[in-house]
Amino acid sequence: MKALYMLVLAAALAALASVPALAVTEAWSYGDDLATVYQILADGAGGCAMYGITTNGQSIIVWLDKKGTATYTKRITNSMYGLAAASKKEIVYSNATASPYVFTHVDKKGVETSVTDAAFNLATTQLGPPGLAQNQADSKGFFAIKLPLGPGVIKLVRFNYK
Repeated sequence: MKALYMLVLAAALAALASVPALAVTEAWSYGDDLATVYQILADGAGGCAMYGITTNGQSIIVWLDKKGTATYTKRITNSMYGLAAASKKEIVYSNATASPYVFTHVDKKGVETSVTDAAFNLATTQLGPPGLAQNQADSKGFFAIKLPLGPGVIKLVRFNYK
């Protein structure tokens, strides 16, 4: 009887060992001077666009590819109203550095095109942070931030489902 019990126990342990564990793994992190992250939009291809504030008070838009490499970075001393859209081919953000406010469209090569309306300010929302749209996940993972427990900077992080 004891032998049968040991055989069943060994079979159960072997079966459990062969089942893959569900986990989330960190793929990459970004940021050497981020003080605040207001908005993250997944681009659907493993990358994302992020709007935040640097440690020296500048607004920053960063478009990161699936490896965490910044393919586009824009630092603006004045105000922004956030990201309007992000995809693997383009991002669009609202720039409030002058009146009227404009949308800036950025293609995959980093070419900027302004979208304007002389009679209106163009903005993603009137609320600004924290009322900005968020899309922090795609089918293979999600984006989050790491907040330091002591002195330090915020990190934007890509986690993959594995």
